Amino acid sequence: MSPDRPVRGTDRPPAGWGGWGLVPSLWAVMVALSLGGVVLTAVWFERGAVSVLEDMRAERAAEVASLGARLASPLLATDDRYELYRLVDGLVTSAPHTWFAAAVWDAQGRVVVFRTQLPGWEPEPGPPSGRTGADDDLKASVRPAEVDGAVLGWFGVYYDRAGIKARVAPVHRALWRVAALLMAVSVAVSVVAAARISGPIRRLDRVVARVSDGDFTVRADETAWGEAGRLAKGVNGMLDRIEALVSEVRRAEAASRRAEELESLAHLGGGLAHEIKNPLTTVRLLLESMGREAPEDSPRVEVARQDLDLLASQAAKIDAVLEEFVRFARPRPLRPAPVDLEDLVGAVAEAQAVAARQRGVRIHVYPGPPVRVTADRQRLEQALTNLVANALAHSPPQGTVRLGWSADGDRFALWVEDEGRGIPEELRSRVFEPFFTRREGGLGLGLSIARSAVLQHGWDIDVEAPEHGGARFVIRGAVEAQEA
Repeated sequence: MSPDRPVRGTDRPPAGWGGWGLVPSLWAVMVALSLGGVVLTAVWFERGAVSVLEDMRAERAAEVASLGARLASPLLATDDRYELYRLVDGLVTSAPHTWFAAAVWDAQGRVVVFRTQLPGWEPEPGPPSGRTGADDDLKASVRPAEVDGAVLGWFGVYYDRAGIKARVAPVHRALWRVAALLMAVSVAVSVVAAARISGPIRRLDRVVARVSDGDFTVRADETAWGEAGRLAKGVNGMLDRIEALVSEVRRAEAASRRAEELESLAHLGGGLAHEIKNPLTTVRLLLESMGREAPEDSPRVEVARQDLDLLASQAAKIDAVLEEFVRFARPRPLRPAPVDLEDLVGAVAEAQAVAARQRGVRIHVYPGPPVRVTADRQRLEQALTNLVANALAHSPPQGTVRLGWSADGDRFALWVEDEGRGIPEELRSRVFEPFFTRREGGLGLGLSIARSAVLQHGWDIDVEAPEHGGARFVIRGAVEAQEA
């Protein structure tokens, strides 16, 4: 496989026999089993019916031969051939569809009389043994005619196996009609059963194909019956673990890239701070010295003093920007300690109250349950302050900035919400990038510093779009210490 070729679900060979696929294979197996079962049942029933009728006919022939032998015994003793013929004739003519022939032999095995419906047929002479001659379909039942223990001759009746089969023929035809009906029903049942068996497997196969394409959000149907449902649950559990691992890997990759970016910015920030801050300090000191040495009673000097003050304020702004950049690029190590979220939110809201009044914006706190987390109080307060300051900057006059917190089990959420224009969906992934800002005059580091502090704690921060408009920033993390 070439290294640049993606492994897709459609590249996998189809399951089943001979490349048919699983569903046709199951259907073929079910239909074959059903047809085979119906055919075997029909053949077994036909053979069983013929065998039962033959046994019944043989048993009846034995009874008739025994009765005929008792009746023929006195007639053989008196050699009354007329009555012997009447005996065999009456037997054959009374049941022509049952007995095809009847015969009487004397003690030496000579045929005395016989009656038959078969043209040209004669019983074989000699001691009767039940032999049927050349026609294997004829069966005979022969019994000795005795008087006082002496054998005077034999009496025999003949029946045809073909007649038995002829009697079975209507049942045979009806049986095959029933077999055809059962065959159609079995095929229909087989199709339904194959679909029921293979349906969950086909859906599972589609899930595997989508996972092969890189979609780890898809899940199998756990409501499927039997082993398919248990297999789907196992697959979903595996996908949950894979998705968690993939998310963890992505977070680790993002953290690694972030660390590399911060390291580069740290080197850049250190160089800039060294190259700019020292000359800037010299400029500020010279401006302060010139301001102190200038006479105070000269109008021209007063104008120069104003210019010096303006230069000093601009130099102070440059120094503040450098300080903020250094804090972003080179954050200090965390000093974790228990932090009460109620106390933290109250302190930030109180500190930003003046800025809110100047902009004509209200700050409203939505208290949550008592929650304590293990965090660096200064870094967390700085992150929350930056979020509130960002919300104030984007809120319209008479608007409201809302902040609060909530807890769910061992997780907490700390959120700040404004009523500004909101953030378009295509820009939400960029709001935490350094120097990205939509506000005129903004440096674009406030949200980046907040995100850096949150990630340094091992937490997450997201931006959402509330239903009423504006933007909502949410910090989520684990509650490591909670009040009773």
